[in-house]
Amino acid sequence: MTLTVLTTTRIPEGIKGALTKWFLHPHPNVHVGDTTARVRDEIWDILENEHRVFNDGYAIMVYHATNEQGFEIRTCGKHSYEVIDIEGFIAIKQHHKKAPA
Repeated sequence: MTLTVLTTTRIPEGIKGALTKWFLHPHPNVHVGDTTARVRDEIWDILENEHRVFNDGYAIMVYHATNEQGFEIRTCGKHSYEVIDIEGFIAIKQHHKKAPA
């Protein structure tokens, strides 16, 4: 089992309710739980499939992994941050909105 942190915005209430089976909800849009890889992957599949329905929302999942940094990140949806891989090193790139000319 692995500690998993999931942050979400604008997801359907039904999915939020389903997440309470595996996660505690310590703060709005933050879900924390100790899940198996199988459960974590199934939850992610649900979020990715539902994302096609709730286009405005997004989700970010962070969990333990046996890599140099000790974790992996998954994202779905539209947000101003992009996870990029630089030769095996995970980094976050923030997209800034351009001011009108």
